[in-house]
Amino acid sequence: MAAAILIVGLGMVTWLVKGNRETAFAPIIAAPFSSEKLSTDGKVQHAVVSPDGKFVVYNHGIIGEKQSVWQRSLETGHNTEIIPSSDDIYFGFALSPEDNTLFFARRPRGHDGPADIYRVPAPGGIPKRIVSAEGWIDISPDGRQIAFVRCVYRSDDFCSLWIADARDGQNERKLVTRPSPYRIRDVAFSPDGSSIAFGSGQSENAGNDFGVFVVPTAGGVERELTAEKFFNVTSLGWLPDQQSLLITASRIPNRNFRIWHLDAETGGADPVTKDSESYSALSLDARAAILVATSVKTDFHARILDLETAAERLYVPGASIITFAPDGKVLYGSEMSGNLELWSIEADGSRRRQLTDFPGDDVDPVSAPDSKTIYFASNRSGSVHIWRMNEDGSNPTRLTNQAGGFPLFVSPGGEWVYFHHGTDRTLWRVPTAGGQEELVLDKRKSCFALSPDGAHLAFGENVDGQNSAVITSLNGETVETVKLADQKGSLIQIAWLRDGNGIAYILAADDFRKNTLWIQKFDWDAGPRTIAQFDQQISTRGFALSPDGKSFAVSKGGWSHDMVLLKGLN
Repeated sequence: MAAAILIVGLGMVTWLVKGNRETAFAPIIAAPFSSEKLSTDGKVQHAVVSPDGKFVVYNHGIIGEKQSVWQRSLETGHNTEIIPSSDDIYFGFALSPEDNTLFFARRPRGHDGPADIYRVPAPGGIPKRIVSAEGWIDISPDGRQIAFVRCVYRSDDFCSLWIADARDGQNERKLVTRPSPYRIRDVAFSPDGSSIAFGSGQSENAGNDFGVFVVPTAGGVERELTAEKFFNVTSLGWLPDQQSLLITASRIPNRNFRIWHLDAETGGADPVTKDSESYSALSLDARAAILVATSVKTDFHARILDLETAAERLYVPGASIITFAPDGKVLYGSEMSGNLELWSIEADGSRRRQLTDFPGDDVDPVSAPDSKTIYFASNRSGSVHIWRMNEDGSNPTRLTNQAGGFPLFVSPGGEWVYFHHGTDRTLWRVPTAGGQEELVLDKRKSCFALSPDGAHLAFGENVDGQNSAVITSLNGETVETVKLADQKGSLIQIAWLRDGNGIAYILAADDFRKNTLWIQKFDWDAGPRTIAQFDQQISTRGFALSPDGKSFAVSKGGWSHDMVLLKGLN
């Protein structure tokens, strides 16, 4: 792996040790300091630096490929394989401060259950299974305990923070529980081992609802470290003074994940990085002199393809969200301007036009039947709500005031816009002219489709142990149940055929890396027919059928991850 030295201009941040620890280690981040890319192929998602700062352990390989685990010397740059390549997927690493034992979470590719946590000597050996968890793990300073997150996804116990013996996983204790839809992200023991910090919140409403909390290791009352809120918190690490932490987090309206400094005493939160890089994770050595971060870049694009032959008709770079207006115009979302904004383009690729320009996210455009009005979701008011604007982007007007969410379709007569509730994922509607939101169907689903006549809904559901598409009336009365083609695939998109005589849907397999588009007509005895297969991740908002029913749009791509070594922290 080639190493390139970059100079990153960062704001000056100084952390002073308070109280009786004024002479203790006080790390300083000065501007500028050096940033060395330790990988450049986009295939390192997890990396952890050793407590002595001499080496990094990382995984190599992306989902859909074989992955392996390596150790890299920071002095010589030499890479040594610790665990050979396999089809397993890795979710998190931790190194014991006591003896550099490597703990990691992984599960077999295609397996739907939680990951298992293993331990293995850092030089390599036979991994020993410890416990099942989600992948966010940390080891206590004395190496005796492991903290981890386990999610059972119940309404009253969505995700929980646990602690157990690091050697064999015995003596499990639950410290913190969160109800649906609140998640727990990453965990970090304090330097003295007396407490554990963790991130928790939800991003369903596209607002800043994630916080950073701390709970005693022995159990007890948790407390929030800062009043500052974030769109998401992906990793955290204590600084040696035990008065502050570094975290990777995103805050709307800025979509980049920055490295932040949190003062555990004052509750202050300040961004450390202000460059264009987005960091999904970080790891500190024991002295906080070396920081290894994981940078992430997004690369999605859309294509419009013939529904019968899958021949390409139009390529739309940078589009992660895409749909059609009834007049055939293409509406899509893109980050080309820096924010996630809405654009339009003619079906032949001409007259590309930016429709929105506002800090924050504008997503999920849905056109009125006459193509004169566009409905969309925006978090410009602080959380996601339904908005409308003219087809040229003028006169944006907020429609929802209570529920809020993401528009799905407009009724054939144009009177209602139906939307996914921001947190409940149930189906709601609001008058297009403005008015009171109404609950339509109290079922939590990942996707809904409305029939062309506006009389029926289609959505995915497990019926009698079978992966199915359920057709119901608007009040939820089941009309028909259609068995899906791949019983192991995950339904990520569904649409009604334009003639009303069937559905099209995308099933994802192999951890969402292999996707298949199927068509199932209700009068077919032969069952569903394969239309196209894709080997990249399909955007959950990136599939639509054209108004004439002859083509479809699909957005696909993924994320690349590289590890970066930041020096000059003290």
